[in-house]
Amino acid sequence: MQQGPWEALKALARKEGLTPFMVLLAALDVVLAHESGQHDVAVGTPVAGRNRREVEGLIGFFVNTVVMRTDLSGNPTLRELLGRVRKTCVEAYAQLDIPLEQIVAALQPGREAGQTPFYRVSFNFQNAPLSEVHIPGLVLRPIVMESGLAKLDLSLQLTEGAEGLTGLWEYSTDLYEERTVRRWMEGFERVVRALVEKPEQRVGEVEWMG
Repeated sequence: MQQGPWEALKALARKEGLTPFMVLLAALDVVLAHESGQHDVAVGTPVAGRNRREVEGLIGFFVNTVVMRTDLSGNPTLRELLGRVRKTCVEAYAQLDIPLEQIVAALQPGREAGQTPFYRVSFNFQNAPLSEVHIPGLVLRPIVMESGLAKLDLSLQLTEGAEGLTGLWEYSTDLYEERTVRRWMEGFERVVRALVEKPEQRVGEVEWMG
């Protein structure tokens, strides 16, 4: 997403009292709802787990996964959907310290081998991308590594940079073909434009496919 549309999305977020993450999550929810035919959409997202000052300087892995469950029933307008996503996120942020493993143990959902409980799709938005680190005699640069193995059915990672927004889609080739995921990529961009330009449009009316 180029700088112009990205700035328009951030302006929408400020106007509606949301974060850019919430707007982007809403767009992904619309794509998933249209493609699956379901109105109850659950997306897992990683959180840093450093929401207290006393742990900011500690070395260790504090990341937790939070499941954002969005209700798209009733064919709401895109603006109404943004309100629902905001409510979902705010309620989830209030429970950030509860490990997902503890929730799984308490609820004991039905398990399938090789499947993550509660969600099959993940979304990660990185608005503080890593840059080069210079130390005497050494320069450290971030690199993108491909594992060759999809951890979930579908994962979307978006990163904010100087030129706008870039995305990385990871998917299970046992389930989806490349052309299918490319269609979702294009549809995602169309939904983002609809959120910015036609927020009173209803979810079911969004022309997300070319």
